[in-house]
Order: sequence, then structure tokens, then C-alpha cells
Amino acid sequence: MEKALAKANIKVIYDFPIRCKWGYRIDFAIPEIKLGIECDGEKWHLENNRKDRFRDKFLNEIGWTILRFRGMQIEHNINECINKVKTMLEATK
Repeated sequence: MEKALAKANIKVIYDFPIRCKWGYRIDFAIPEIKLGIECDGEKWHLENNRKDRFRDKFLNEIGWTILRFRGMQIEHNINECINKVKTMLEATK
């Protein structure tokens, strides 16, 4: 995902820390517009779905928008993932 974002000229910060008591980190962040991109493996996503929902709810409450992509989405259709990020970027202009 990191290479595809760079190729699309989307500047992100990898492993961005969120200051909170839970010590959350966002896989890829664009902090200026509070856009986070999370890349979840299939197994991880299934086992931690409730935690992800709680985490995303908290991040939404403090102004972040979180896009989640599963490993299979990234592997098989990276262009669709990048287009979703671009759509979110356009919406913030």
C-alpha cells in the first residue's frame, strides 16, 4: 500500500500515533485532514472486528475519517483502494 500511495503522489505518515490513553497508531495518516488508512489482514480483521469498531468510533469522535482495506482488497485491487483514498481527498477540498 505504501508504494501505491507514493506512486499516486499521496503523501502519508506511516504508523502515525494518536495521543490517547489507548496509544492508538494509524497505519497511514494524512493528519492535516485527519484521514487514516488502515490495512488489515483477513485473520486480524475477523478476530478484532469489535475492537476495530470501538477504535474507529473513538477516532471519528475526535475528527478522524478512517478507511479500512483488507489484505485481499489491497493485493487484488490496489487501484480501487487508491481511488477510494483519492475520492476522500477530493471531498476535503
